[in-house]
Amino acid sequence: MNQTLIITHAVLIGLTPLIPVPVLDDLVKSFFLRRLVELLAFRHKLRLRPSEVDILAEDRSQSLFKGCLLGTLEYVVKRLIRKLTVVLEWRRAIDMVTHMYYVGHLMDYAFQQNWYVPGDPQNALRLRSAIETARMNANTNLVKRVVQSSFKRSRAMILGAVRQMSRSLQDIAFRRSRMWLRRQVAVRLRGRSPRLARWLHRRLRFTEVENAQVAEVEHKVAEKMDQEALKVEGALHGLISYLEEYLDAVQKEHQEHFEGLHNRLENALKTPPPQSL
Repeated sequence: MNQTLIITHAVLIGLTPLIPVPVLDDLVKSFFLRRLVELLAFRHKLRLRPSEVDILAEDRSQSLFKGCLLGTLEYVVKRLIRKLTVVLEWRRAIDMVTHMYYVGHLMDYAFQQNWYVPGDPQNALRLRSAIETARMNANTNLVKRVVQSSFKRSRAMILGAVRQMSRSLQDIAFRRSRMWLRRQVAVRLRGRSPRLARWLHRRLRFTEVENAQVAEVEHKVAEKMDQEALKVEGALHGLISYLEEYLDAVQKEHQEHFEGLHNRLENALKTPPPQSL
């Protein structure tokens, strides 16, 4: 199992709620999610199409955008409130690290067991759904307690890493922040049934030029994050090492917990895949 890789990316993804710049946190989270999927696949000698990476790297830790204007406004308001409420963001970061650890662990296990055949986006959708099914109702407090403890003892280290990421990327993010938010709304409204949702999706859909502009800023963020990632990981080395030591102990002490997750994942993969994205 790729424990160090999974823990490192769970931490990097989990810290994004603490980034104080709206939009920038989503850009950074998207980068590290894709990076986790791509590196796990590489470790298992799997070649994934971009469409497969998109699906496997989808963030399902929250259910934003309900397919209507109210959901969109709620998203914006909540984000503004979160940026003023550090305590809530800190808790959310702990929850996200825990969530991403389980996602990474189960994805790694599926790849290891040769349960994933690359080349078909439907297989990616099936695996991503199976991971959420396996994780659902699991006693995640086993891992969450370790994450909480590590965050408590590493607060200065964590905030320093967040400042480092924010400073290096905020200029890029501000160039296309409105366009990025508009694209996020359009993506999340895709395929919704309400009439208003369909109308908004048509109105918010990007032109080829606008898609190219968004792709450009995403590429710049990815380039910058490639340069900064090793520095950030180095700054978080103590936290990552602590988590790895104690989560290894949790896995050994609660082996039946993880075996149960693996069994639920296998059973979930036997169910018919969803028919559409």
